[in-house]
Amino acid sequence: AAFLPSFLKSNNIKFGYISTWQSYEWALNGHGGGGPIQNLVKKQVNSKFVIKPHSQADIFFATSKFTREELMHVVGVDGNKVVICYLGVEPKFNNIPRSEPAKISNFIFFGRIVESKGIVDAIKALGMLTAKGFRDWNFRVVGQGNHEWARKLANEHGIGDKVVVCGPADDEQLENELKQAHLAIMPSHAESFGLAFAEAQAAGLPVVAYEAGSVPEVVENNVTGWLAPIGQVDSLAERIESAMRDPKGTYNAGLAGRERVKAMFTWEKTAKTILEGARAISVNGQLLI
Repeated sequence: AAFLPSFLKSNNIKFGYISTWQSYEWALNGHGGGGPIQNLVKKQVNSKFVIKPHSQADIFFATSKFTREELMHVVGVDGNKVVICYLGVEPKFNNIPRSEPAKISNFIFFGRIVESKGIVDAIKALGMLTAKGFRDWNFRVVGQGNHEWARKLANEHGIGDKVVVCGPADDEQLENELKQAHLAIMPSHAESFGLAFAEAQAAGLPVVAYEAGSVPEVVENNVTGWLAPIGQVDSLAERIESAMRDPKGTYNAGLAGRERVKAMFTWEKTAKTILEGARAISVNGQLLI
């Protein structure tokens, strides 16, 4: 696929990218683990197979303003070629029933169970709350990854009996998990869009997360959820505590999130944006996105 852009360019075919990397800066500068040699090789490979092909594209659909900035300042893309194109959320999430709870006690994390998605931070924050005497809660971790590592982490922070780690959920299972939850805790370290954040809000769940990547574009701070400075686990714990202390306000934040998603993040809008961009660069019907 890395050689396809050169082929398209040589045949005068217009083409573009839908840009969805969690973070281009991470990918191109060796973040996320690996030794010095591994990171150097990764940087050289990405330079050849990512940056160079990008330079030949006619249009980019960035899934957030954050990603647009990375494309411009990390990859070196001309900003005039980048269109903001938020992803959509399946309407079925909007139909998950929601009723006002007497207390905020059912927490959920769903996504890849890896450090960059913030599972360590979430467990540390909940361990802090338990140490302060907040014990009436449960935390369900749903997704693909190292389940035993997550369980061990929970035990190390004294909350092993309150954390349930589950495998990946199909659509019906995920809908049921979201239906039972009161609050989504997903302190990811970087996001190009963060579909899970939008899905949680569509289901009527407020979100506690970090001000990382595109998250502030998807979660409106103090309106549809609460955002902490990235890496500040104590601040993360404070936001969770505030949500627990105000069940009505937390419930209303979830409803506000549902309305925000209905207004901003639909596949109809995504499709329209891509179609308009495609038409703008199309020449003699030759086009490939």
